[in-house]
Amino acid sequence: MFKVLALCKFKEINKNNHERIVIGTFMGEGRSKLRGLNDLLGPSIILEVLDLMLDSPEELFNIREIARRTGRSPGAISRTMPLLLKRGLVKKYRVGRMMVVYGLNKENVLVGKLVELKELIEKWNK
Repeated sequence: MFKVLALCKFKEINKNNHERIVIGTFMGEGRSKLRGLNDLLGPSIILEVLDLMLDSPEELFNIREIARRTGRSPGAISRTMPLLLKRGLVKKYRVGRMMVVYGLNKENVLVGKLVELKELIEKWNK
């Protein structure tokens, strides 16, 4: 049987009406499967958090704000942030005694490449 593999670009709107671009592959042979970057980079929640932060690279976010904007639960976000910290993609900041916020780690080379990729995608969409 013959299979077709193509790189595709999709616009997706989450529960909170936030738009994001998904780049993935399309495999066709009667049934279609979408395989996005989450197969390469980890669970899709990681990509959703990164996408949110790439949209506003100068902004800092607390767990509840990330959860609200991605449509995920605060618990799921709390479990995801240590993975992003361990990979060096985000930084953790303390505000006062209790509050913790997160932002992109702009010193990380991979984050720089992701910002470039995001800019290319935005140009491609115009």
